Amino acid sequence: MIDAFPDDGWQFNPGVTVHGKIPDFIRSDGVRLAVDVHGDYWHRNDTPEMCQARQELFRSAGWDLVIIWEHEFNERPTLLKRRVMRALKTVNK
Repeated sequence: MIDAFPDDGWQFNPGVTVHGKIPDFIRSDGVRLAVDVHGDYWHRNDTPEMCQARQELFRSAGWDLVIIWEHEFNERPTLLKRRVMRALKTVNK
């Protein structure tokens, strides 16, 4: 999956937590942008409101968070790249 990111600035999370939440991937260059890949099984009960609340929690700590669902990535792998590129344009502004 890491190959689907738009650049080499990404790493699997080495232990960063944000308000007790652990994102799946983070930038390795200090840009405060994280990505969560929500598995269809483990997050099947997550509502859009829960995802929005998670993004707001990250924002309150100075992070931007991109969420992509497993089925979205499996159906359209380029979607991750597009969402990350869009987020990088506005991160920390």
